[in-house]
Amino acid sequence: MESIKSLLDGMLQRHQITAQVTTARIIEATNESLVRILPHGRASDAVAISVRDGVILVHCRNSSAAELVSSRANAVLDTIKSTLPTAIVERIRTRIGT
Repeated sequence: MESIKSLLDGMLQRHQITAQVTTARIIEATNESLVRILPHGRASDAVAISVRDGVILVHCRNSSAAELVSSRANAVLDTIKSTLPTAIVERIRTRIGT
């Protein structure tokens, strides 16, 4: 009898969606980490929106959120790497806008 993990891994490979699922998990882990570092009530000020070539793009509503995300980038990356050890994430880039 196969384990659930091996069945899921096989299904992801058969349907060729491993990369998309990994990207979604990275974005989800990043957003969870951002909620923990942002001040109470300001969780929506920074949201991870994409991952490409190991770079996570975080959309920030204002420069103070962007500065906070940039200053805590290593901690966020460490959290992601501990949660998803096979994920390739190297840095976080911020973008400010509405």
